[in-house]
Amino acid sequence: MSKMKTIAYQLIAISIIVLVVFPIYWTFITSFKTPRAGLFTTEFHLLPVNLTLEAYQAAFQSPLFNWLGNTLIVTIPTIILLVFLVTPISYALSRYRFFGRKSIMTMFILVQLLPVMIAAWPLFFIMKEFNLLNLQGLALAYTAMLMPFHVINLKLFFDTIPAELDEYAFMEGASLPRILYRIILPLAKSGLGVMLILGFMGVWNEYVLARTLIIDSGQYTFSVAFGEIGAYWQTPWPVFAAYSVVSSIPLLIVFIYAQKYLKKGLMKGALK
Repeated sequence: MSKMKTIAYQLIAISIIVLVVFPIYWTFITSFKTPRAGLFTTEFHLLPVNLTLEAYQAAFQSPLFNWLGNTLIVTIPTIILLVFLVTPISYALSRYRFFGRKSIMTMFILVQLLPVMIAAWPLFFIMKEFNLLNLQGLALAYTAMLMPFHVINLKLFFDTIPAELDEYAFMEGASLPRILYRIILPLAKSGLGVMLILGFMGVWNEYVLARTLIIDSGQYTFSVAFGEIGAYWQTPWPVFAAYSVVSSIPLLIVFIYAQKYLKKGLMKGALK
């Protein structure tokens, strides 16, 4: 009976893997078809035939690198702001007991239940009032959107670090910033890795806020441009697939670099 259950679990796992991996594989091989080819065909070929780079050539002739550059311009400042804002807030919530602490924690949790679409239009008018539309204000909006989750997440990592380390360093004459950034933060590298990966993915793929706050087409991020070419431009499916493959490369690089921290972070979160 147990052997049958094991086989059943393996079949379920294989089915899930196929359902997840096959669309990625199909997108990848479609990007190597001629732009004149359609996405659907009466002849099914699991392995690619008649490979060509015409779709990538067409994609590179578009403002592709401008879109990717705009996305990086927003993503990098957002990650930097997250690290410098989330770290001291999470540390204070983890180490100190003060009036309103539980209320702040509750607020951070409840804010995550608010759909982005509800906050998009009020945020648009606020940014417009302060002349922060387009890329210059988008990083601030992303930071505010991502902070609640990462504050709670990083606090849990700080909770696993013994408070005695802080007390010993303080007795040795170390200042609070030195204790945080030179002693505690290096021990929470896995938490920072989680913040890096999830923050990068959250900004790179975000569409609603970017589409709301960017009014200049020359400053489109990739997700907004991707939505525009899908909705209004007559873009061949292979070129569309080439866009998808190219846009996934930065995400893949970040994930490969930080996956060990993500694994440790998930393990500590589960044990916590």
